[in-house]
Amino acid sequence: MIVDDLADKTLEILKNGDKLTLKEYSIAIPYAYVIVEGEKGVKMGVSMVLDSKCHYRRDFEETSLESIIECAKGYNLTERTLAMAAINAVSQYYIDFTESKNEDVLDLIVSDKDIKKIGFVGNIAPVVNELREIDGKNYEIYVFERNSSSCGAELLDDTFEYRLLPEMDAVIITGTTLVNDTIDVVLERSKNAKLKILTGPTAQINPDFLKNSGITHTASTRVINIDKTVTDLKHGSSFGIFSRNSSKYSMKVKDNNE
Repeated sequence: MIVDDLADKTLEILKNGDKLTLKEYSIAIPYAYVIVEGEKGVKMGVSMVLDSKCHYRRDFEETSLESIIECAKGYNLTERTLAMAAINAVSQYYIDFTESKNEDVLDLIVSDKDIKKIGFVGNIAPVVNELREIDGKNYEIYVFERNSSSCGAELLDDTFEYRLLPEMDAVIITGTTLVNDTIDVVLERSKNAKLKILTGPTAQINPDFLKNSGITHTASTRVINIDKTVTDLKHGSSFGIFSRNSSKYSMKVKDNNE
């Protein structure tokens, strides 16, 4: 399973790499966050809290960075959310951002002339709306959504992913599929797609951890001002993650031959 593999690779790099200190963590709204510190500085990882399906976290007398990451292999959604934020924090610490591009999902799609049919696993409304408004582009767009609180005539229940994903040229996958453990099934059904982009703040994964997973790109946000972002999240706002306190980036996921 991809999430188990991510947890193991993160634990391995913690064991053999720089000594990282767990500075702070919280289940905030709408994102959980974990902050780590090492010789290269302080880094922050986030993961969206799935409100409608969240479970209470168990009480722990002691919590370490490693013990949080191990929770990625469990079945408690709150603990998995926190674990993904921890994996993302370690990922952000080790990512070489000189290899990243200052572009988002929209740029990756529009630059490829072969892309016609696009599937969104998760209602990533801003990108969907922008694609529909591009002059001269008549994309065939399918938006799959699991959350019953989301509604709209143009949304499809995620049960139709099994039937329709094999027909897509590009599949844009929300990072929350790592939390709810649907990522493996989504990628298996999307194997015919030229682009398989893992996106959103929860997709801060180190691309090196995703080699040969089937994912072609990550497109996420890098938190620049950690203190202000923490304040925003404590106040129940994610505005800073998408604007003033972060920067968008995308990275190609290399295979083992690159």
